[in-house]
Amino acid sequence: MTNYGVKTPTLPMFHVAPVSEYVTLRDQFAMAALPALIADSDSVAYPIGHAKMAYEYADAMLAAREEKK
Repeated sequence: MTNYGVKTPTLPMFHVAPVSEYVTLRDQFAMAALPALIADSDSVAYPIGHAKMAYEYADAMLAAREEKK
């Protein structure tokens, strides 16, 4: 299969609208990271660990965002 020379991003690009007034940007970053963490894991039987790691990634994304400013 060929892509006819069209460059495509490696990750999907999308805009995430606020889910509700109670969901923070940190929550949204964690929600975005969680599926990849679960998919890359050998075990889905460790949900607390996955959730904690998702928030670690969210915190890193927020820190990187602040460094950019």
